Amino acid sequence: MSVQLIVFPQYFDGSTPLSSPSTELVVDGINFNQVNTSSSTQSVSGSLPQAYVNSFSFGSFSLFMVNTWFRFSGVASEITQSSGSLAIPINTGIVQRLSNLTFGATYDLTLNINSNTTNFSVYQYTGNVLRSSHTITGTGLQTVSFNAYSTADQIIIYSATSVVGIADISCVSSTSTPSGVFTDLSNGQVICDLYEDEDIPLSLSVDDFKNVAEKVQSYSKAFNLPATKRNNKIFDNIFEVTRTDTGINFNPYKRTKAILKQDGFLLFEGYLRMIDISDKEGEISYNVNLYSEVIALADVLGDRTFSELDFSELNHSYNYTEIRNSWQGILGLTNPLPVGSFAGTAGTSVTEVLRYPFCDWTHQYT
Repeated sequence: MSVQLIVFPQYFDGSTPLSSPSTELVVDGINFNQVNTSSSTQSVSGSLPQAYVNSFSFGSFSLFMVNTWFRFSGVASEITQSSGSLAIPINTGIVQRLSNLTFGATYDLTLNINSNTTNFSVYQYTGNVLRSSHTITGTGLQTVSFNAYSTADQIIIYSATSVVGIADISCVSSTSTPSGVFTDLSNGQVICDLYEDEDIPLSLSVDDFKNVAEKVQSYSKAFNLPATKRNNKIFDNIFEVTRTDTGINFNPYKRTKAILKQDGFLLFEGYLRMIDISDKEGEISYNVNLYSEVIALADVLGDRTFSELDFSELNHSYNYTEIRNSWQGILGLTNPLPVGSFAGTAGTSVTEVLRYPFCDWTHQYT
């Protein structure tokens, strides 16, 4: 009988295999059709790009609309789209806030560069917090990698001293993983070492369709994993107080997707929880258990508030005219709707999904 306990890296949520074709994250990164009509701020004072980002942020909270280009410059000029390419003068930059990133995952940003007189820079921001910067020299295909610090980090291309031409920009999930430990199987999985005589008793449950409000979790009793070289690498030597940063940074309070197989058949799919670490006369072991998760709307929402939702694509002028327009389903928006918007067709500047109530608060309405 062959038992396998397989865990996934913590940046993997189990919803989409990392080995599947990656989704393009940069919107309008080939022909740059929206650039010449995008928001442009010229003659920005202060150190760029930080000064410009500060004006669109509240700390780590960004005011940039996702999937939309924004342009800025320290002089009276701006980036333009010419013959399907970006023409970047000196002291100018362009921003796009990406969406649908996975926190902790690695992404590859690839630039197809037509011309570059000296060098320019690529920055990654979360709100106004600089996460990474890269200097680009040369032409042709240039790729930089970054780890996501939120689901919607900003990518900024800024040139302080170089005249640059970029034919297209692409950003997809990295084909490599952050560390060498998760390379045994597809999707970043790795097989844990087990004690030879370790028993993993499972308590499995099925849904009671007569009472959908009550759901019972499947789980295992606690069992031990030996502190082998492989397991120590998976769990980042968490028992060592003086351990160094290996790039894995296992977090015992974060969900870790896991599956249990016997003779190749799937027995259990859920999550692994680290309970504690045992040290018996120098023999260290990880005490863990497995559990499934019952998903309810209350669990998903938790203590989140409406202020955490991003409604920036619905920005509009708050005045008498737009309030009346909302009653007719033609509320005018500050910017055209991006691709994939829930509020209407991409490129349109009106929406019918937001309507103001008709209320006569003071009894003086005419």
